[in-house]
Amino acid sequence: MLSKELLAQHAAARRYFFHVDLHGRLFSADTIVRNLATCVKGERPLDFFFAQLRPNTTGLFEREYPFVSPCGKELSYVAAEDTPIVFSELFLGASDAAAQLAYAGSARQPFEPARLLLSASSGRLYHPLA
Repeated sequence: MLSKELLAQHAAARRYFFHVDLHGRLFSADTIVRNLATCVKGERPLDFFFAQLRPNTTGLFEREYPFVSPCGKELSYVAAEDTPIVFSELFLGASDAAAQLAYAGSARQPFEPARLLLSASSGRLYHPLA
């Protein structure tokens, strides 16, 4: 965890640090108690944040924060307990082709059951991001 002094120094440079938990909830790195009440909320900010998510190739904090989410002159560094995109809900349609997975705030993508992967080590179920 970064110290409060280091976080303040990077905030002045418009660099921010976030963590994504196993449930896909987004937290500021300096959040001590992480739960539903302290996570970032709001569909539009979450959708924007996760739509901008990309690998960290900045040369800074690449091992500790392997992803970044740029927003204008600001840069948010992102670490994840497992993966930064966590699907939270399955919406069934009239057919399998109409089913969708939800993530972030209100973002959705097609659900393709044939692309599901089970991790033998963690027991977690994964679906690639389209």
